[in-house]
Amino acid sequence: MNKEMVDVVDEQDNVLVVKPRDELTREDITRAAILWVENQRGQVLTQQRSLSKPVNPGAWGSAVSGGVRAGETYENAIVREAAEEIGFKGFTPEPVGKRLYVTEDGRIGPIYQYFKAQCDMDADEFTLEDGEVHALAWVDKDELIRDYEKQPNKYVPSAAFWHEMFYAD
Repeated sequence: MNKEMVDVVDEQDNVLVVKPRDELTREDITRAAILWVENQRGQVLTQQRSLSKPVNPGAWGSAVSGGVRAGETYENAIVREAAEEIGFKGFTPEPVGKRLYVTEDGRIGPIYQYFKAQCDMDADEFTLEDGEVHALAWVDKDELIRDYEKQPNKYVPSAAFWHEMFYAD
């Protein structure tokens, strides 16, 4: 079985070394791609992570997110992850912004590249990847941000940048 290889980067997103994902340390900065999907009704597609995930089990987040493999672009990663996680294909991700995540205790986390896309499928029309996705739900955009502000621990860490990334208009 081949190990998944990932780029370890510096705070400016320059590749330092390539490592197997299972050999990463807390000090390694990696890359992640995040997809925010909206419909014509002003709703956002949210994903609840599988309850069996080792990191943030059951937490709610953007429609799709995932790690970027070694040598892969952020855009290719989000298209791959969207097809794998929820069966979402045939879209063009629009880049929105990139942010380095820093925890409250100062630990540096991944660099998140945010994308957005439009889709008007019903939540039950998507194909959920077993072991990755527990549920999908369309949520009113303003309601989602209010809920995040009240209950941030219900959400994945990348949710910290949702307001900045998707409310700039």
